[in-house]
Amino acid sequence: MPWSEWFPLNSTNPAPGNANGVYKIRITDDTGAVVLIPRTLGVDSEGLVYIGQGYLRTRISVAMDLNSPKPHSQYRGRFAKTWQLFNLDRIGDRRRLQVQWRVCEPGATSLPEEQQELIAYKLRFGDLPPGNVKLGG
Repeated sequence: MPWSEWFPLNSTNPAPGNANGVYKIRITDDTGAVVLIPRTLGVDSEGLVYIGQGYLRTRISVAMDLNSPKPHSQYRGRFAKTWQLFNLDRIGDRRRLQVQWRVCEPGATSLPEEQQELIAYKLRFGDLPPGNVKLGG
């Protein structure tokens, strides 16, 4: 399945209802340009801060809640703690995050696809996106 377009993470959640898939979160600046992120083996010109997987509407809603003063789930707390722990505000304004996703083929699980995306990123840049702690799961 192809990747969706990029959508602002603070907009209405356009992700498909019960679809399982992989998603990427990137950061842009005030003009909408992608923020370049220095990595061990180069510069990430896509500005990726996180790669995740699961039921897309739920996971993207949780990520959108990062900017909410009151978390609505334990998952939002983990995502916010990761953002805070790695001081990802140093990269850019969290209100400028964008998301895109790819739905898995029917019957397929999203974990192997997430792992492939993370491994490819690590091979290219020498480390994981700033918000990822491990290779999937």
